[in-house]
Amino acid sequence: MTGVARTGWGITFAPLTVASTRKLHALLGENCPLDVPVRDVEQQGLRVLLQSKLPQLYFCTYLLRSYHIELLFFVGDVQLFEQQVFENDEDLRAAATAIFDDYLTRDGAFEVN
Repeated sequence: MTGVARTGWGITFAPLTVASTRKLHALLGENCPLDVPVRDVEQQGLRVLLQSKLPQLYFCTYLLRSYHIELLFFVGDVQLFEQQVFENDEDLRAAATAIFDDYLTRDGAFEVN
């Protein structure tokens, strides 16, 4: 299989070209690295994976194919929650409740399994 990249999830992708690299930059921004070593992901965790282009796309593809994309939405919403500065406890509680209702309650919009 020359000219083909395989992931550990059994998904096959064509090799990157200049055009596909431009598309990745347009989609995910210029600031995040195109790729990161597996060692960095193992040492630093999911945040490193989600701050890169190719590993993030492979991970999203895996989650979509395994019907677990809500996990990525949950992680993203929790990260935004962590970064947000709330004016008062009521706003903080409302944001936390929204995450809980969407992901952690039975029949939530994106119930995490």
